[in-house]
Amino acid sequence: MKTTPCDMCGEPIWGSGRCDDCWELKARIHAYPELARKILTEVEANMIQRFIGDCEIRLHYRGRSTDNRAKYCGYILLPDGQRYDFNDLQSGVGSSGTTAEDYDEMAESAINFASYYTTNNRGDDLPGWAPSADLADDISEAACSGMKEEGGYEVRREQHEKG
Repeated sequence: MKTTPCDMCGEPIWGSGRCDDCWELKARIHAYPELARKILTEVEANMIQRFIGDCEIRLHYRGRSTDNRAKYCGYILLPDGQRYDFNDLQSGVGSSGTTAEDYDEMAESAINFASYYTTNNRGDDLPGWAPSADLADDISEAACSGMKEEGGYEVRREQHEKG
């Protein structure tokens, strides 16, 4: 039997619909919405923050994958308020996942993945997690001021002063 992605998180599941975790979480959120808001506010406050170009990247370490890679969820926030959420960003094998350097590397990976499928780079292999072409274009443009001459991005741990 072939797996399909969960409707909510994209994790592979047997059958269709939602994985057990998403089904359970949705049921609990509906039962306790005020508690869910309080918990989400706390999680948001504890996310690790990085900056690339004009993008803000927020990351949360989620543990290990079955092949021992660090897993993260989070989002990229653009200056105009647009937001791209990701649920299953994974490191290379062997990183601890929780060092400052690991978060720097994953912020750069988040930008690389989110800005890859731009208007001029859409094909038949478009994955379900890819942002819209317009959003990928906007992420690419906002991150470009953070490009290093030798390639890659300059990842900052603090936001530049405006002005």
